[in-house]
Amino acid sequence: MANTDSPIRHPLDALTTEEIERAVALVRGENRLSARARFALVWLSEPAKELVRSFKDGDPVSREVSMTVLDKEVERVYRIRVSLARGAIVSWDEVLGVQPPVFGEEWDLAEAAAKADPRFVEGCAKRGIDDLTYVFVDPVSAGNFGFPEEVGRRLVRGVAYWRENARDNGYAYPIEGLISIIDLNAGKVIDVWDSGAIAMPTSRGRYDLEAVGGARDGVKPLEIVQPEGPSFSLEGNRLEWQKWSLRAQLMPREGLVLHDIQYDGRPVIYRAGLSEMVVPYGDPAQAHFWKAVFDAGEYGLGQMANSLRLGCDCLGEIRYMDAALADEFGEPFTISNAICIHEEDYGIAWKHFDARSEETEVRRLRRLVVSFICTVGNYDYGFFWYLYNDGTIEFEVKATGIMQTCALDPGTESAYEYGAHIAPGLGAMNHQHIFSVRLDMAVDGDRNSVYEVNVDREPISAENPHGQAMRARETLLGEERGAARDVCPDTSRYWKVVNPNVENELGQPTAYKLLPGPQDTLLCDSDSPMAQRGGFASHHVWVTQFDADEIYAAGDFPNQSDPASAPHGLPRWQEQNRNLDNDDVVLWYTVCHSHIPRPEDWPMTQVERTGFTMKPQGFFSRTPSLDLPRSEHSCNS
Repeated sequence: MANTDSPIRHPLDALTTEEIERAVALVRGENRLSARARFALVWLSEPAKELVRSFKDGDPVSREVSMTVLDKEVERVYRIRVSLARGAIVSWDEVLGVQPPVFGEEWDLAEAAAKADPRFVEGCAKRGIDDLTYVFVDPVSAGNFGFPEEVGRRLVRGVAYWRENARDNGYAYPIEGLISIIDLNAGKVIDVWDSGAIAMPTSRGRYDLEAVGGARDGVKPLEIVQPEGPSFSLEGNRLEWQKWSLRAQLMPREGLVLHDIQYDGRPVIYRAGLSEMVVPYGDPAQAHFWKAVFDAGEYGLGQMANSLRLGCDCLGEIRYMDAALADEFGEPFTISNAICIHEEDYGIAWKHFDARSEETEVRRLRRLVVSFICTVGNYDYGFFWYLYNDGTIEFEVKATGIMQTCALDPGTESAYEYGAHIAPGLGAMNHQHIFSVRLDMAVDGDRNSVYEVNVDREPISAENPHGQAMRARETLLGEERGAARDVCPDTSRYWKVVNPNVENELGQPTAYKLLPGPQDTLLCDSDSPMAQRGGFASHHVWVTQFDADEIYAAGDFPNQSDPASAPHGLPRWQEQNRNLDNDDVVLWYTVCHSHIPRPEDWPMTQVERTGFTMKPQGFFSRTPSLDLPRSEHSCNS
């Protein structure tokens, strides 16, 4: 288990609690912040690639810490960078017209403000709720629709639910049509939308074993045992396994980030992590039309990471990493077991039976799993990076938890057009989960090119008399304009990241290819505020020239970002039309799952999986897993 106060030996070591304390103390020591200043995010300022690449064990480590601070007293937002080595402020900049993420204190503030407002209390009473003890209010990010009374305010919209008791599942009882618009700086409700009372659903939604009548019979223990321990080693945040090496840490906004991914000493990806995600909902009613939550940029996925438990979240011979983060008061806290690391058997890597010699050679594939899980309100997300011992890299999102629900008028459930009837009087809205993954590519070095590959079917001709010819056609994405691309199953489209300066034994440039999974695209209208704020979701693949400041696909401050000033993030960066050929390039991939609810998703959504794969293509000159050991049970014995 990585210690959150261990000595710093490398520029990419994770932040420690002691470093957070020192950085915050330096900022407070400037006496430029009021008592109402809040530290929305505190994170490691990553050093330049050149510094990391030239670093040698024993070299001095110079560390910098960045933070986003909201001073509620003056309603100003600052981006601050601190040098711990010099004990000094490097930069202190005010950022105008933006809102940082919603933080923990504001969850409680929003609920208290709603329950103290007479309009909200009256709305509950209309629905038969006079005792607010078991009413809870989720502070959902407000978006930006240009409503005059909301301009310039730090807002959330409160979505209310009721529970019969403290253990109940409140999402079974939405207080439909009652939305509080809450000013988080002022700590009060500025408006209440009440579109009319709808009867409370009657179905219970508890999912604990006591409520469902106990566990099924016949499930016998399943144990995964490695009596000699795992095949990987973990020192600090550096991980080595089966020719792979990398560094892992939990960032407060993105969650799990992997650095310096190498195979057998050869670089593949310099930095890999989730950049942003958004969940737009598809019901146009007043209570729901505005829902499109940018979970990373508006809340912070790392801040909401779970402490994982052996046998529950992870099974096998597990190693964990703790994570040191800062709360809104600048106080460090530790999430124990924030990152889970283990290896899994993944079936056959390759096999052949030679009928002439009657001998069989077979090898089993393994993968290293590096993961974390976070909870954002009603939904839970698991983010998994898989490294296979044949050189393959895979990213997978597992979405679970509880759907956003709505109450339906009795007798009209079957007519609900924008979602599904999932229980008596209860509906769930159609919605999407859209994730942008940022891959700072480094295939055998930082100078790479990206090609789109389409497999053409050729018509019958003199050269192709039987119509079976297939040709892979490569197109260089040489500049940023035109490097926003989409999946095309008809041509088996994929993308290849090539190092034109390094060749394999066959004289081919070394490369990795990105294989998309089955993916959707953004279903919102292209002129909608959601599409303007989250333009990254409009395409599957984006390629940009590397810029250390371009990390977040929807921009640095998506919370209440203004659609009128779009494009934000990726679409804006591509307008620079920078060179992408034989350059330092970043590959962005949009993973999307459109969730059309089913009754089987209630009360608990079973895991929905989506992701993509990166496979070596010419990175090796032959099958890279030939040297895998035989299993202890030889096929020919």
